[in-house]
Amino acid sequence: MWASAHCSDFDTSRTWKGTRDYQGTFSPDLDGRPVQINIWHPAVPGGATTQMRYSDYVDQSSPAAFTRFNEVMKDRNRRNAVDSVPPNQLAALQATPMKASADAPAVDGRFPAVLYIRGLDAEINSNVILAEYLSSHGYIVASISLLGPTDEQTFQSRTPADLEATV
Repeated sequence: MWASAHCSDFDTSRTWKGTRDYQGTFSPDLDGRPVQINIWHPAVPGGATTQMRYSDYVDQSSPAAFTRFNEVMKDRNRRNAVDSVPPNQLAALQATPMKASADAPAVDGRFPAVLYIRGLDAEINSNVILAEYLSSHGYIVASISLLGPTDEQTFQSRTPADLEATV
């Protein structure tokens, strides 16, 4: 058995929210840059776990402090899902059962880890099938959302600043 979980935190060493209004007034970004992490891990079999559906990956939630971040990521994930199948098959895609269980307890022990980082502006769940597969074979897999440099420019470009933000 394997499980999927996600967590959210802020990188307080960097900013993400716009820090100047249209008149140029500065206001500090006290939260920092949001970081969303999906984790797949070997899990304890049995117990009262919930099998994930594809829609669980598309409509993830995070704490209230991540409201703007959630809007950006849900829009991106939903657009990707809509573009993946003909319109009459979207409901079936969303209902597709996945192999992972939500928030199942981790197996004790040491496991090799895979840090999976996708391409430019890829969704956090761009390769959930691979993550679930690797987890089912004893790996811990972690994946993060890739964001643009600010909450006003949420997509990345190939500028040095955007590439630095990704790293």
